Amino acid sequence: MRTHRIVDPRGVDLQYWADTLCLDLDEYAVIPQLYSESEWQNWAAGLIGINGISQLNPPSPYQFDDWQEWAYRFYQVLN
Repeated sequence: MRTHRIVDPRGVDLQYWADTLCLDLDEYAVIPQLYSESEWQNWAAGLIGINGISQLNPPSPYQFDDWQEWAYRFYQVLN
């Protein structure tokens, strides 16, 4: 499985990063939009469960309190 270049989450806000992922990862599936930033962990859990992404062993968002910490680890896995 090849990795896919995604936007570095450092220095951007959550909504921008999530919206960008919808476009960057469209080859895997239709990525749902994040509508509530407080729900980022549930949104991210759906994201890591997508076939093709899950095989890359991304980190669980439930192990992180801060979205940027999780997002940067996710970014490292996919890049």
